[in-house]
Amino acid sequence: MSDAVVTTSIVVERTLPHSRQKIWRMLTEPDLISQWLMPNDFQPIAGHRFKFHTKPQGDWDGVVHCEVWQSAKVAGSVIAGALVR
Repeated sequence: MSDAVVTTSIVVERTLPHSRQKIWRMLTEPDLISQWLMPNDFQPIAGHRFKFHTKPQGDWDGVVHCEVWQSAKVAGSVIAGALVR
C-alpha cells in the first residue's frame, strides 16, 4: 500500500448578476461572509488568523481555523488569500 497523499480539487464557476465590487464585498467583509457562509472574524490582512464557526458535530467542535497568507491592493481593493488549516 502506498503512503502517497492524493489531492482532489473541486472547481465551480458561476456568472453572478452583480458588480465586481458587490461580489468582492461579499467575499471580504466578515458580516457579509456570515450571511452566506458562517460567522467569522475574517480580516483581509496577511498573517491574520481567523475562524469560521458552525454547529459542532460528533467530536468536531464546529470551528474551522484559517489564516490569511497573502494580501495585496489591486485597483483600490484589498485582495486576500486564505489558508484553511
